[in-house]
Amino acid sequence: MQKDLIFFAESGLTSTSANHIANLAKEYTRSINEDLENIDFITINASLMGTTGSSEIQQGVEESFLDTISDKLDKIAQANSLIAWLREAINAKANLLKELSNMTLEDYAKLKEITLPESPERKPVLTEDEYLATLTIKERNRYYSLQAKCAVLGQYIHPKGTFAVKREEYFKALKHKFKITGTGRDAIVYSNTPTVSKDKLEEIYFALQKEHRDTQAEFNGIKYQIDKAIDDDTVAKTSEYNLAFAEYTDKRNAVYAEMREYISKEAQRVSNLKIVIPDHLKNIYSEVSSLGK
Repeated sequence: MQKDLIFFAESGLTSTSANHIANLAKEYTRSINEDLENIDFITINASLMGTTGSSEIQQGVEESFLDTISDKLDKIAQANSLIAWLREAINAKANLLKELSNMTLEDYAKLKEITLPESPERKPVLTEDEYLATLTIKERNRYYSLQAKCAVLGQYIHPKGTFAVKREEYFKALKHKFKITGTGRDAIVYSNTPTVSKDKLEEIYFALQKEHRDTQAEFNGIKYQIDKAIDDDTVAKTSEYNLAFAEYTDKRNAVYAEMREYISKEAQRVSNLKIVIPDHLKNIYSEVSSLGK
């Protein structure tokens, strides 16, 4: 941005006026170029054979014209220099305004040497393993023991578990004491003889179910405490993060508001900058600008 300020001063040309002068200068050089390009150093006359008259078909320049060539080329060079200066100045102002419109909060903070607030990070939420790590050896062992016991009992007395399946076979055997397969002399008779009493079987079955329910209930109680601790930690850390993020957002928004005000004022200042004409271009500028009057 600073390198572009060389084109401007408190007084001078607006971008519109500079563009107008540049166009006049371009027309100015075109006119001189025509003089320089359309020159001949000989005059040509043509006549028909047997006639006395002749017609001039090409006119050479007078010798005095040669003395003006250097000056004309210098005028073109000066005018082109003026055009280049004005065009660069116009672009410089456009670039200054573009830089302002593209300015980021980080750009503004660097410009004004402001330290922007850092975005808060979410703290990791408590995990089950981390909670278990806070328990005593006895408590932790109890948790694993209950978990293992629930799994073993549940698997054994589940409807498809061994005990449940064999219990169903037992009751079927009570209803069908004999089973015959095959026919005639190949017939085989199977007899079903209970080896345990029905009452004892049912007593053990329902005792295992109760033991499983009691074990599961105790395990669920510990699991509830774990889940509650994790939920409470999640709520607390989420609340902490949201509060920190709101504070972070407020601080950034305050800096952003400052930046918008700065951009607005700076854009106005840049828009009001005038394009200065360097001393060595003032003569050609006066000559060119007079063409538009």
